[in-house]
Amino acid sequence: LNRLVDRLFVETYGAAASGVHSLLKRQIQTKLAEFLTEVQTKVLERQAVVVEALEQEFTVEKNGFFFGGRPDRVEKRGNSTWILDYKTGHSAERERINFRTFNPADRSMWGKAIGSLQLPMYQFLYSTKMKVPVENVVPAYVFLGRNKLDESAEVLIDAQSLTPREAYAMLEDVITRLAAEITDSSKEFEPTHDFQKQCPRCPFTTICGTQWVQGW
Repeated sequence: LNRLVDRLFVETYGAAASGVHSLLKRQIQTKLAEFLTEVQTKVLERQAVVVEALEQEFTVEKNGFFFGGRPDRVEKRGNSTWILDYKTGHSAERERINFRTFNPADRSMWGKAIGSLQLPMYQFLYSTKMKVPVENVVPAYVFLGRNKLDESAEVLIDAQSLTPREAYAMLEDVITRLAAEITDSSKEFEPTHDFQKQCPRCPFTTICGTQWVQGW
């Protein structure tokens, strides 16, 4: 691992990298070593793990729309397929889905209750493409930016009082309805109800003229 990081740093920054790059390299090597020993090894102690795919593109067709995504890692753990997405941050708050406040019938509440549809999308893509029951597909974020890494770095969708299938059905419906909404020319554009939460992360602020939110 250390040799690989050394080689990639030379390829990226050159042999005479600055002190800042040396510090960054040491941080990366330390954090990845901790990930291997405190997260991956603990998983392997309980069960065999088979890596099925790394950054593989999955595309499916549903209701006349084509959906695609490239999960960081897909692996088999026992009878379940885990889809892992690595994050350099430390908290899942921005990505969290609050099923207690989520009402599929109230479109205006979607943005407030749903932090991110990335994991449900991966679950949707894999289960549809591979014809695997959704209960056997476990998507999770891996937050590598935590001060101390352990198995809690893997954060799953919290279905709260719902079963995994019930939670998935609600989110798949949102995904397909959003696709229909985006392509419906008769639907008037509606801005977000929460500029501070949504706009700083959006790459299309120039279309709406909401660049000012980034400096708010």
